[in-house]
Amino acid sequence: MEEVKKNEDYVEQEFNKYLATLGNPEFPMSTVIINAKFKAPIFEAKVMALAYSRVTKAVREQAGLRVRIYADEVEKGLKRKGNSGSIYKDLEKLAKFMISNRSIGFTDPVNKRFSYMNIINWAYYDNGALDIYFNYAAEHFLLDYKGGFTRLELETLLSFKSVYSFRLYQLLKSRTYLHRNKGEDKECYEIPFDIAELKLCLGIVNANYHNITTLLTDSEFPDYERAVELAPEKIYSDWRDFKKCVIDVAKKEINERTSMSIEYSTDSKRGKKGKIREIVFTVTYKNNNMSQEEEDEIEQTCKILDSEQQVIVDTIAIYLEKVALQFSEKDIINMAEAAE
Repeated sequence: MEEVKKNEDYVEQEFNKYLATLGNPEFPMSTVIINAKFKAPIFEAKVMALAYSRVTKAVREQAGLRVRIYADEVEKGLKRKGNSGSIYKDLEKLAKFMISNRSIGFTDPVNKRFSYMNIINWAYYDNGALDIYFNYAAEHFLLDYKGGFTRLELETLLSFKSVYSFRLYQLLKSRTYLHRNKGEDKECYEIPFDIAELKLCLGIVNANYHNITTLLTDSEFPDYERAVELAPEKIYSDWRDFKKCVIDVAKKEINERTSMSIEYSTDSKRGKKGKIREIVFTVTYKNNNMSQEEEDEIEQTCKILDSEQQVIVDTIAIYLEKVALQFSEKDIINMAEAAE
């Protein structure tokens, strides 16, 4: 037990040393990417956070926007213990996951049309370094933040133990940032979520199954409850389990590790037989004062965002023009809603 404690202390020390080398601990992340519905383990989520934090300094190469992450910093930055062999295997598994599960788009089976874009084109590992190549077609989401953005603290994201804490923090931070974009700098914010949609956003229900993806992209107003019903895995289907293992765990971590303090209620909306269908989070910032940098960025974002969805529509239209695909405005709007 004493040896284990020493090892844990060492890992913690290395983690703190790594954080001290990061420089600027905050970075902007696209709202579209934050709100994407996908299932990912905490390891993948943290590595992607490292990657997104470096997009603004990505190297432009023929294959895409290249971001480099070293195996050594994955060991330190993710408080991960292991040898080089296990890192190699974990990163290989991660690369396969990123390539197959990071896309946005829409399908129109009635008119036999579809369009999808990968966020990541290629992942290459050699000599202790992982190179991630982001798709140039997704550059407007990655660098121009045409769908809006949220400033996230890399140190905070890397400190989470639960992927549900990680994802809920991103979602709540994004929603409160949206309120601030509208000039609503309040002491607390009420953020409602449909329970079924929240399960998709947190990755409890895997939105990458074909039948679920089809359901979510084929309708202007997706039936999230139906999507949850179609899922082959029935994890945390009971509210008490969902509350205990997901919401309460995430609440504890967020309150302990971030500048947020959150509470929640479930009395506002119930379905058949008293089934809880909606949860409302109350978010309070422990330090409600924004930095001048945040205020300047929000002001700039307000100038860009006349309508969040319209900008997404414009961005997708530019992409479709590049690949010489012809879609109607209605098709593009459906694609934008799928991206959201």
